[in-house]
Amino acid sequence: MLFPLSEYQGEVVGGIDGDTIEVLHNQHPERVRLSGIDCPEKGQAFGNRAKQAASALVFGRDVILQTHGQDKYGRTLADVLLKDGTNVNHTLVKDGWCWWYRKYAPGDIGCWKGWRRRLKRGGKACGLIRSRCRRGSGDGQSFSPYNIMK
Repeated sequence: MLFPLSEYQGEVVGGIDGDTIEVLHNQHPERVRLSGIDCPEKGQAFGNRAKQAASALVFGRDVILQTHGQDKYGRTLADVLLKDGTNVNHTLVKDGWCWWYRKYAPGDIGCWKGWRRRLKRGGKACGLIRSRCRRGSGDGQSFSPYNIMK
């Protein structure tokens, strides 16, 4: 994990998509991109479900943001933690709603290798990960966004 540049708390007031939320900071909504993950975009398989999964975890809750700067769109990059210490970024990957973005989270490799080992030994996963467990609808044709992004 990267060391955060800063840390602050705020209430989540909006969900843009599975990997972008809005958090109140100094009484203004701030767009926050969850670092190290990549969810399907709107219109892609599981895009709406990824947004719903993220919103179910954080909407209306106070979260702790461990920030890592800004992305090229001016969004704050952050690891998002619940008050109980749950890392929302990791939870969304473990639950199968997004991909680990290796390029932007190289320090998390130990976490993801452990998760993948558990999955290979018969662990359950949903969403983007094809397995025995199915949540909601999806066309079963999910693919990494890297296949279409240039």
